[in-house]
Amino acid sequence: MPSFPVNANEISQPVFVPDGSLVTVTPGVGATVVVEYTLDSGPTVFSGLATWVTWPNGAVTAPSSDILNEPAYIRVRPTGGSASVSYDTTPGWQQKSQFLLDWGGANRALSTWAYAQSFQLVSATRDVNGAITTASIVWPDGATGTFTTDTASTAFPGAIDAWHATYVLGALTKTVTQPAVTRDANGAVTAQPAITIS
Repeated sequence: MPSFPVNANEISQPVFVPDGSLVTVTPGVGATVVVEYTLDSGPTVFSGLATWVTWPNGAVTAPSSDILNEPAYIRVRPTGGSASVSYDTTPGWQQKSQFLLDWGGANRALSTWAYAQSFQLVSATRDVNGAITTASIVWPDGATGTFTTDTASTAFPGAIDAWHATYVLGALTKTVTQPAVTRDANGAVTAQPAITIS
């Protein structure tokens, strides 16, 4: 089973891990460890242009494992202490049944929902122009969250230029962020920065 150590306050080199692998991180004394992954290609990863996402388990201070359900590159960031990482490319079915959190697949679905704003408004607070300021939402898979307007349009009252929303499903929490869009003279969006998920 491949494994490697990571020194405190360093970022490990990217390592390719096949889909179906059981990734385990073991923090050293006093360490808080984050595993990040990317579905980008090898050339993108090693050119420093990859988009890295925190694994579903978030920052951990005790041994933690999860199944990687898509082939990906991973890297590890321990702070306050060292860490060791291993991945089992052929875990047994008993292990697989314990780890159901999605990695890249969930982010792709969440990204699709975010671009389409496919969430249900449970309750909302609006400004004098009718633009939502904050709202309680439910995502298509039942996850809950809070929608927050970061920038309401001044040129087109009632429109929202930038926002973020949380996605909370059990112990998993993510934040979806839409940076400010650009509008033309009629208010139509002419440039939309990529939505990010952290």
